[in-house]
Amino acid sequence: MKKNIKKDLSINIIEEKKRAGKFSSQFALKKGFNVFMGRYRIRTILDNCKKRGTLLDLGCSYGRIAKALSFDFKSIVAVDGSDALINQAKKENTVRNISYHVSLIEDLEIKSKFDVVLLSFILEHVAEPQKILKKATQFLKSKGVLFIMVPNAESLHRRVGKAMGIIKKLDELTITDINHGHRRVYTLKTLEKEIGSVGLNINKKGTFFIKPFSNKQMEKFDPKICDAFYEVGKDLQGLGSMLFVLASRKR
Repeated sequence: MKKNIKKDLSINIIEEKKRAGKFSSQFALKKGFNVFMGRYRIRTILDNCKKRGTLLDLGCSYGRIAKALSFDFKSIVAVDGSDALINQAKKENTVRNISYHVSLIEDLEIKSKFDVVLLSFILEHVAEPQKILKKATQFLKSKGVLFIMVPNAESLHRRVGKAMGIIKKLDELTITDINHGHRRVYTLKTLEKEIGSVGLNINKKGTFFIKPFSNKQMEKFDPKICDAFYEVGKDLQGLGSMLFVLASRKR
């Protein structure tokens, strides 16, 4: 019986690695409106995790966020399940205080502990988010924090989509979600429940970046308008296109 369980687990890991490779091109924030989205993720991380020493970036894609954060952290370990993305990161980001590893989060084995562990738009993709949260927590220092970001099911643009009849429910997976490999869409309430279920404290939470239109529509906007939507989103909590939660171990 134990042998079969182990075999099943290895098959799951193999399938998840194939899945990571299949959707890896969608994760890279290198063109179109995704570039702006990456910028606002970076701002939000720095607004909430300033003056920290070491960072573990789980699901780092081609390393753009890790590179941007390298000026504010003493050292960064960046991990992704895609060989292609990690190879690209190594070529493009020759920053001395970043080391790169190819591994699924589920399969990651490193001895180091970190001040900040980052899960940037990971939980909506994985098969078992609670296992990912537990795994990520293993790499925290005693006073370390876990910083989580996911798309917001209750964002302004999804509310507009529902009013237009494009989606029937706010937490419904859209064609775009499916094409990006999303398995679920979180509300702040369901994300809090997920995080609380693995025994973590929630220290801070919120939404960021108001996105009233689709990515393709917003690509045509002046970057200053997009920056303004980011600033306005600070005063319109709940409607931002992205959720964030800062969590830590219970003491």
